[in-house]
Amino acid sequence: MGALNVRARLLIAISKDKIGGHNERIKAAINDSDKEVAKAAKAASNRLGLDKQAADTIPKINTLNREELLALILKTTGDKALGEQLFARQTCVACHTTSESQPQKGPYLGNIAQTYKRPELA
Repeated sequence: MGALNVRARLLIAISKDKIGGHNERIKAAINDSDKEVAKAAKAASNRLGLDKQAADTIPKINTLNREELLALILKTTGDKALGEQLFARQTCVACHTTSESQPQKGPYLGNIAQTYKRPELA
């Protein structure tokens, strides 16, 4: 890789490891004045398929009433990896555990799907 600058190396790492949550940064870096960064961002965008992603047409939560939101949630398929990232990012892990091997901190959520049905959780 040679002497690539830190920002370019980060963009490469993000695309190789497919680390989520950086799509907007990658898109913005495509037009960076630093040619190394712009090149790395273009490569990351290609590798992650950002140039092929369709526009976000999913309605935003604040535009839906309760019934519309519940219907949308129930027809959406979950993404375990994304859910785990969100659980950590929103600091749910500060109070909740999801594995019986973890020390109890608060309500255990490892079997929450057996306790409540999906509409109740939503």
